[in-house]
Parts: sequence; C-alpha cells; structure tokens
Amino acid sequence: MKLVITILISSLLTTISEAMAFGPAGTSVPISITTTATQLVPPSGSTQIYVTAWDVLANTAANFRLVYGTTTNIPCDTGTIALTGNYSFAAQSGLSRDGGAQPLYIIPPGNALCALTSSGSVSFAGSLSYTQY
Repeated sequence: MKLVITILISSLLTTISEAMAFGPAGTSVPISITTTATQLVPPSGSTQIYVTAWDVLANTAANFRLVYGTTTNIPCDTGTIALTGNYSFAAQSGLSRDGGAQPLYIIPPGNALCALTSSGSVSFAGSLSYTQY
C-alpha cells in the first residue's frame, strides 16, 4: 500500500516540463510589426494553430489585437474573428500572456493568425509561441 501511495504522489508531482504536456514540440517566432495588419502564423491546410504564449512591447503608442481569418488582399481580412480585445498601449509599454501547459487560443484549420494595429506609424516587438498540428 505504501508503494502505491508513493508512486501516486510522485506521478502527481511530476512537473509539466518533465512531461509532454501539450502536443508536439512548439515553435517560437518573433513579433516585429510596423504595418496595420501582420500575419504571424500562416495557415497550413487541415492543421490548427495552438497559441501557448505571446508577449508584445509597443515602441510607439498604438493599439494591438490578435485575430484569425483568411487573406484576400491583406493578412486576415476575410472572415476575421477577434482573439483578444483591442489593447491600447502607451509607448514603451507591453503585455505578456502564457497558458502554461494549455493553449491560450486554438485557431481553426485553414486560418492564419494575425496582429492588427492602429493605423499610422506603429512599432511593436515581441514573441509568439505556438504548436501547429
């Protein structure tokens, strides 16, 4: 009985980093935005995009939001669905989101993940971690 309880407790205390918590190995891409619509992750046939973490720093005062959709003329201009609200950043301010072992957002197959910003001269930097399968 002691052995069973010890194994059970050990398995419960295993950290997420020791286990493959969510899908295959993820990918991290830089966020570097100077236009109003920027594709961060392209669509890939029948796979979904699982966003696990993102951070962004506004180098200039501007608005920022994450969306998904398809592209006709500019990134994510067709069937656009908002993933976040519209964040209004002051210059040199930022935001970070991390879902840990779970995804923050799941983008349906056939859609790209994009960032939309306010018009005019904008500048954002950061990173995005995701898995696609």
